[in-house]
Amino acid sequence: MDNYESEPGEGKVQAEKCDWIETLPDVLILQLNRLKFEGGKSIKTTHKVPVEPVLYPDRFLKKNQVEVEELR
Repeated sequence: MDNYESEPGEGKVQAEKCDWIETLPDVLILQLNRLKFEGGKSIKTTHKVPVEPVLYPDRFLKKNQVEVEELR
């Protein structure tokens, strides 16, 4: 997220959000919310999001968080 302002008066910064999974379910369903915010309004984006046929969910497990963040 570009130009995120965390505290008024501290300026705008680059921000990122990442959620970590404690345990994996038998079936994992992904929902993508493709929105951007402009002028206080949310706008649906129409760009394509490529999804690989094979996913590696261990990269999002809480127990692997430190190792994954070091690799990023």
